[in-house]
Amino acid sequence: MASLILKEGKATQSMVPLDKETVCLGRSEGNDVVILDGRVSREHARIHVGDDLITLTDLGSSNGTYVNNVQVARQVLMENSEIRLGSTVFLFTDQDNDFPEAAHQAQAHKSAPQSIRYQKEMSTTEIDYSIGNTDKEPREHMVEYRLQLLYRMARSLHSYLNLPALLQRAVEILCLGVRADNAAVLLMTEDGDGFIPSAQMGPKGTRWPVEPPENILDKLMAGRALISSPEDISKESDCMLWLPLWDQRRVSGLIEVARPIGRVHFDAEDLAFASAIAGQTAAGISDARAFRVLRDRHLALLKSMESENPFIARSQAVLEVLRVADRVSRTSSTVLIRGESGTGKEMVAQLIHRLSDRRDGPLICVNCAVLSDALLESELFGHEKGSFTGAVKQRMGRFEMADGGTIFLDEIGEISPETQAKLLRVLQENEFERVGGTRPVRVDVRVIAATNRDLEKAMREGAFRDDLFYRLNVVDIRIPSLRERPEDILPLAEHFLAQLRRKIPSGIRQISKSAEKAIQGHTWPGNCRELRNVIERALVMGDGDTLLLEHLPPEIRHPLPPESVVPQSKEHAEKMQILEALRLCQWNKMDAAQRLGVSRSTLYNKLRKYGIPASDTTDTSCWIQD
Repeated sequence: MASLILKEGKATQSMVPLDKETVCLGRSEGNDVVILDGRVSREHARIHVGDDLITLTDLGSSNGTYVNNVQVARQVLMENSEIRLGSTVFLFTDQDNDFPEAAHQAQAHKSAPQSIRYQKEMSTTEIDYSIGNTDKEPREHMVEYRLQLLYRMARSLHSYLNLPALLQRAVEILCLGVRADNAAVLLMTEDGDGFIPSAQMGPKGTRWPVEPPENILDKLMAGRALISSPEDISKESDCMLWLPLWDQRRVSGLIEVARPIGRVHFDAEDLAFASAIAGQTAAGISDARAFRVLRDRHLALLKSMESENPFIARSQAVLEVLRVADRVSRTSSTVLIRGESGTGKEMVAQLIHRLSDRRDGPLICVNCAVLSDALLESELFGHEKGSFTGAVKQRMGRFEMADGGTIFLDEIGEISPETQAKLLRVLQENEFERVGGTRPVRVDVRVIAATNRDLEKAMREGAFRDDLFYRLNVVDIRIPSLRERPEDILPLAEHFLAQLRRKIPSGIRQISKSAEKAIQGHTWPGNCRELRNVIERALVMGDGDTLLLEHLPPEIRHPLPPESVVPQSKEHAEKMQILEALRLCQWNKMDAAQRLGVSRSTLYNKLRKYGIPASDTTDTSCWIQD
């Protein structure tokens, strides 16, 4: 702990611990340290204890405050600084010393010959330099003092990731280092049309900061630091330092520092010191902004994890998926997501979109498997009026809707070769033509595709274009099936239970041990979607406060042998998706068709194909049957 040690004179304390923010010294009884000296004013000086700097300020005393025999108005205290108030002398130490040893050092310091004391002070790593009422002091002391301030500023870069605090620190150190009364940091606006005062220091009531004149601004924007006289800025009160802040090869702001007229003008050494502080400040600004971006991305990732359909990630495989999704979201690269039906491919696409710079743009999802070739082309690219029977007006396609955002193409392996060729053109040229149109339409869209098919096998069989595959497969994300990450099964079941209880009136609050064992032992060919449906069925069919084994479907209570379990077929996945859309839309066919991205007639064709009734008459257990 920093402290003051009494060397000469009389005071109420021989050793003063600086253990609070402000310590007042003077002759009056109300001071923290009462000095019994007639030459000391009633309220003589004040010490401010900051995070890094400890500053001594004279309070307008009659006989002045001296540090190392130099009168000061305000001074940063360094190790072994000697403070004199009247005829009373204190030694400042920033070391953790107990009283007897510290007092002994103070007495030894006092009795040592002057030449030895001077050499000892000069040999320390923290040599003091006073900022007083005079403008001319020994140059060698100034160099040492400024090196100390540069060191303090360097330490601040690692301590202040809060940008306003860092900038305020910079102006304080600048004022101390160049004996200035005013300093300010101005950061450039996002559009580059002006500057915003972001930190300042100076007497109250002054018009500060000063808007830089055009001739000076031109030099600053070219990266030049300079000294100006009052005549240069048509101002009769200050001489000034002007310093650019460089951030990745461009000027992101400026610092201005002023001394009142009548004081010695700034010189080249002042400019060199201030330029060094400006360089450190610019680096700190860049770090603080990078930290803010990382913090925002972290918060966005946490928010997405807590959203309506979060990833419950306990397994390393899923954590790796999240890490890749976070990294790829910072780019506009095309992504191909692979995994069995129900593993959460669309959720990964949503996560990438939410973390990307396109988060404020639209996310358009298209299921390519539920549309015929003709309808899919119209859905993706739109059509002109009269281009086919029923095209009574121009229609915007999904790519146009996604302009400035992201389009998610689910089941990309199901599209025809003709549609593959048109999709390839969009990926290559960022343009397409509507069905029946001749005018190219340009879009700025990030494409994320997903499939549960083996596209390499489809390429060998000629069912999927090689060039389209390589365009899509820039970044490949593979989502493991639920049976490949058994440590996630029970956490997911508990999450679905808590989530669905908000929608379904049920007294069930927990899962019994026998039900947990059955859930853990099931192979889950339908993955997370099947697990969610099973938990929903249990909430609907069960009673009491516990989900019991008998609330689970027979295939989970009495599992099949492992060799008889196969992954979901395409038809099963499509059927389950249609059933889920109908359930979410309360079996409203128009709303379900819109949710699926198909026409109502296409939906009715699918209902007939899979034997799904037109109204909600099915037992929910059929949702997980093949």
